[in-house]
Amino acid sequence: MNGIAPILCVSHDADDGAWQMLTSDAADMSQAMLVALAELVARDRTLVELADMPLGWTASRADASSPWMRRAS
Repeated sequence: MNGIAPILCVSHDADDGAWQMLTSDAADMSQAMLVALAELVARDRTLVELADMPLGWTASRADASSPWMRRAS
């Protein structure tokens, strides 16, 4: 949320339908925060591409200019 690192990993949790947006696969839970999805999309419009991602799936990309790659968890 500080605008320094791009979102590189997104998961759509199967158990509760929550979305997780991470800057890398090695996330530090001490820095976790609740943020409105609209605020994240305002910062990164490519997140709209993942709106139809099924529960239990993840998407990742190498950097902010790379395409999202989806996979079932």
